[in-house]
Amino acid sequence: MTAAAKRFASELEDLLTPERLARGDAAGRFLGTTPPKGAEPVIASPGTTSEVERVLTLARTSRFPVFVAGTSGRGIDWRRLPKGPAVVLDVARLDAILSIDDTSLTVTTQSGIGVATLERALLKRGYTLGFHLGGFAERVSVGGILATGLPPLGSPLRGTPSEHVVGVGWVLPDGTRVRGKLTPRSATGPDPDALVLGARGALGVITEATLRIHRVSEDRQLLGYGFRTLADAVRALAALVDRGVPPPSAG
Repeated sequence: MTAAAKRFASELEDLLTPERLARGDAAGRFLGTTPPKGAEPVIASPGTTSEVERVLTLARTSRFPVFVAGTSGRGIDWRRLPKGPAVVLDVARLDAILSIDDTSLTVTTQSGIGVATLERALLKRGYTLGFHLGGFAERVSVGGILATGLPPLGSPLRGTPSEHVVGVGWVLPDGTRVRGKLTPRSATGPDPDALVLGARGALGVITEATLRIHRVSEDRQLLGYGFRTLADAVRALAALVDRGVPPPSAG
């Protein structure tokens, strides 16, 4: 490891703790591959928005690149990391549910929590995100869904996760924190959250989000329908939506 990388890693240790940093062979194990020759990634695992701010500020001051790796970020080809020191931001520790508003029907959560984990916690309180959650939801975080704009969790009745966003908290590359107004979509001026939703981390790191939730009816019946072909299923779904009775989920 070069002197610059060692000095940078030492400064990161002062910001976090040695236990929340990984480099060398440990960094390779985290990335699932051997970094390219000359690359010196340091895996940093902040647990709060303030820690994310400080890590990004230090990286900006040191002029080292930053890459974000959440539960949905493992598709990155880490073999293409640039030479020299770089920060890989592991947001998996940002996994706390911050609050549930029973009046406004919203949940505020850190971005690293898994979508399925959040759903299970909400169900215990009688709420739901309102989406069909298959195996994909076990592998992706709330921040990953919002940052990538991936559609697999969309609902014919309730739309997509991004349509349920009341507000997001995120950090600019220079370490500046941004928090949009916690209001439903309305004529309140420019929407800064739109800059990071679907931007794949290029403009900032999402650290928390406030989402709409739905009450789970105490008296309900679950009906499922199967089809012989995919074409039949698509036509049936289109007919239901056209008649104004879209189902909550379709998978």
